[in-house]
Amino acid sequence: MFFIKKAYLFEADVENAKYLYKHKRDVYNAGVQIGVPRAQLITHDLSKLAPTEWQAYKKRFHGNPTDVQRANYKNVQRNIHIKRNLHHIGHWGGVENMPIKYKLEAVADWYGANKAQGKTNLSFKEWFKMYRANGWLSRMDDDTLDVIAIMIDGKENLYKGL
Repeated sequence: MFFIKKAYLFEADVENAKYLYKHKRDVYNAGVQIGVPRAQLITHDLSKLAPTEWQAYKKRFHGNPTDVQRANYKNVQRNIHIKRNLHHIGHWGGVENMPIKYKLEAVADWYGANKAQGKTNLSFKEWFKMYRANGWLSRMDDDTLDVIAIMIDGKENLYKGL
């Protein structure tokens, strides 16, 4: 029984690592298109490798928790993650307090999560246009969304050197 449990835990670690890789790849690819600094994209969500976040993510997404356990893991994981990562609106107490480079990273993060979770097969440009048209990006301010719209349509990078 001990070996079966160990093998299952390792499998959950592998699945968690695969998801994190896909997510970071998709955030990076989207972020580059809208001018998020590469160094910022490389360090995106590194806190998910910390034991507190890693275990909570693994148990929430790749274990077999009850609904109550899943809710507990989500609360622990999200509260810690938001405090550690500047690209989350909750970290700033509202989008109006966020610097533009973190707003851009937040939108890239939303796309990366959708893509890595298999919720979209669209390119970032297609996803952005569809989500904006449907009002699904309403948590972000219109000025930031306007900047992204200009940048993904091939205009110059307005925020080089952030």
